[in-house]
Amino acid sequence: METQCPHCQTIFRINLAQLKAAEGIVLCSQCDNTFDAQEHILEEKPQKPESIEDMSDEELAAVIEEEEKHGSISWLALLFWLTVSTALVAGLAGQYMWWQNRDFVLQHEQIRPLLVKYCEIAICDLPDTQNINKFRILEHTAIVKSEQDDVIQFNATFENQASFPQPFPNLLMTFQDEEGQLTGQRIFKPAEYLKREAISEPMKPNATAHLQLDVVDVHDLIENQQVMVESYKFDFVL
Repeated sequence: METQCPHCQTIFRINLAQLKAAEGIVLCSQCDNTFDAQEHILEEKPQKPESIEDMSDEELAAVIEEEEKHGSISWLALLFWLTVSTALVAGLAGQYMWWQNRDFVLQHEQIRPLLVKYCEIAICDLPDTQNINKFRILEHTAIVKSEQDDVIQFNATFENQASFPQPFPNLLMTFQDEEGQLTGQRIFKPAEYLKREAISEPMKPNATAHLQLDVVDVHDLIENQQVMVESYKFDFVL
């Protein structure tokens, strides 16, 4: 069968095997034009058979090689831009989450380990984050000091049950009378209840700490040298 270059009108003799090899795409040896041979098959035999050129396997191979090269480049370019786009979208989503709810990101059990590894490489420190609901009082006692009958010494052990380190919380102590009515409140900072001037390191996950407070002039909370248990309670606050 014969096909004709639409650009220079050169006629080529071609067979089915050659058509299938390049899906019908051929290269004109006269003008270097690439065209679809199947779309330009000649229905009638040319009047001058001597003017017909044979399509060589070398020309066909050049077409196939060029098509494969362009196809490979196209797929690589598509993969590259998909990767870049995905990274940009992930970056924007991460920035939005960070600015909208930084504590959620810092406290997330799956995200935080990734941030820790990143900071190890980038030599940076993660900012502090705090969830006071993760602090728990494990035990507590209150005793009247023998040498001072209007001073109560409070002792308690609490734990950081979060999966991340967090600064020591402030402690809110609430006093109530026998009827449960509020009689007084006071907030203690970590440096006060831990007997330290400053707390420089955050409390590690699952770590425990002991607090001790001497509260004076609380004779209303003492009955027969015993502290009324229902008259006080601890809460952690920011």
